[in-house]
Amino acid sequence: MTTVTWAVRFSVADVDVGTAEAKRAKAMWEKAGASAYRVTQIFTGPHLGQWLFELDFEDLAHFQKCREAALKSGEMATIQAANAKAGNKMESRELLLALAI
Repeated sequence: MTTVTWAVRFSVADVDVGTAEAKRAKAMWEKAGASAYRVTQIFTGPHLGQWLFELDFEDLAHFQKCREAALKSGEMATIQAANAKAGNKMESRELLLALAI
């Protein structure tokens, strides 16, 4: 069995907007079927102050199904637009795979 974590790192210029949009994103991803949604802030190193979002999915097929549901909802576009307007910027995104042996 393979689990998937989608890690997305943001620079947040407007904390109030970032917080509000993170809450909206959590609701959207949970409705789409994500297994877990976590937000942390980086406190050291070259990415100091950036926010790290981690979303868990059962496998790659589940990730794709949830991603399609989130895109179709239209909510993702409004979240991205609000973040862009506030100066909040996605810095990176990675898919992390864990194999259960």
